[in-house]
Amino acid sequence: MEDLRDNNYGYELPEAVIEHIEECEEDNDEERLETLDMILDLCDHTDLKMLSDYSAIEDMLNDYINLQNDTGALLEFILERKQKECGVL
Repeated sequence: MEDLRDNNYGYELPEAVIEHIEECEEDNDEERLETLDMILDLCDHTDLKMLSDYSAIEDMLNDYINLQNDTGALLEFILERKQKECGVL
């Protein structure tokens, strides 16, 4: 996988993102690194506050990987989101 630090998507990567990149590289965790790459692809400079929060990035990585691996969890997530939109929850 390309070095995400060299591909900064037009803005300086926050320290929290760099920490996650380093952890993925140290653990040779290609799945998390690829997921982080996808998250960064969807973000721009307006997301820098979110990307500066280590826990927020961790939550997104874990949620994506968990939802990707468990279709039941994905359906529950979709249902809960719709329930919140409709004021049920």
